[in-house]
Amino acid sequence: MMISLVIFVACYISFVLVPQHKAMISLIGVAALIILQQIGLLAAFHEIHWNVMGLFMGTLILAELFLYSRVPAVFAEWLVDRSKTVRSALISIFLYQALFLCLLKMLLLFC
Repeated sequence: MMISLVIFVACYISFVLVPQHKAMISLIGVAALIILQQIGLLAAFHEIHWNVMGLFMGTLILAELFLYSRVPAVFAEWLVDRSKTVRSALISIFLYQALFLCLLKMLLLFC
């Protein structure tokens, strides 16, 4: 149990320090757990939640399409142009982001 916790903390810190290599860090963490016999290879495969992986994939595709279309950037720019102060611009952007993410999660949840 302690070995698993140490590997988890090491991976988590690595995610923060080297975010561009998250996939490699994850694979190294899983390999360490298997090599140190904290989990078996077959058990590791069965622990994958494929419905969650599908949600991640769907979210990734939707996010990439939105970024490619530049719709969020155009709408955020429109909000900033309508704001009178920096404070109101930031608050409107934060509220827009919260509403957008909430709607996106609801869309993914019910589809």
